[in-house]
Amino acid sequence: MLTAGTLGSRYAIPGRRRAGRDDRLVTPGRPLTRGRRSKPRDVVYGHAARGGDGARWLQYWLFYEDNPQDRGLLRTGRHAGDWEFVQVRLNAEGRPDRLTMAQHAWSESCDWADIERSAHAPVLYVANASHATYHRSGTKDRPWPDPNDEADGQGRRARPELQTITARSPRWVEWPGRWGETLRGPVPAESSSPRGPAFKDDRRFDDPTAFDASARPCGSGPPGRPWQTPVLLAPVLVLAVIAGRRRRRAKRRRADRAP
Repeated sequence: MLTAGTLGSRYAIPGRRRAGRDDRLVTPGRPLTRGRRSKPRDVVYGHAARGGDGARWLQYWLFYEDNPQDRGLLRTGRHAGDWEFVQVRLNAEGRPDRLTMAQHAWSESCDWADIERSAHAPVLYVANASHATYHRSGTKDRPWPDPNDEADGQGRRARPELQTITARSPRWVEWPGRWGETLRGPVPAESSSPRGPAFKDDRRFDDPTAFDASARPCGSGPPGRPWQTPVLLAPVLVLAVIAGRRRRRAKRRRADRAP
């Protein structure tokens, strides 16, 4: 469970240095495990929000210590800290009628009738290592060169404890920095450690209806990436051209030395 103390005493104590967007939660070794003596509790952070259209949403934020999944190219997908997200819309009678799931750089929106349930609670499947959330078990396609997500439902099952958060409470919600030390490099597939719920660039914390409207239809799969293939193939083509020129030069030198 996260507390203000997770960020260190300078953020937990009033009057200490003001936090900024460039701050990072830096931890030696595996993120957030140094000095731990007991197994952490499974916690989901609940936030009640209104959409721009007035609709009521219940948001559920999950924090993972890291994202250890490679994205198929030079270990570019790994990063410390990982915030994932699911939200449920309530109808006029206060009953769930829609669910939105974050999945990497996109999301998926499903009618409540399409969601598996157990004792009225939704049953969701978390992908191994990447933590993307799905409403059905199985192998999930991702755009090349990312590996497919494995969410077969055969791992540990949990019903996390609910901790309520608001825009100002607990204090860590107001921290604008990154939840991990990772900063992306120049390779397009690299990822930085994420910012917290209230500081997502798409503002899903403030307008859940807009976030749902941007989601892909239920069962439609991931979006395409027409730009990614040429960008990733360009260095390979450059190396192939250089290697070809070197071979031709070597061939000419051998021909010049021949009697």
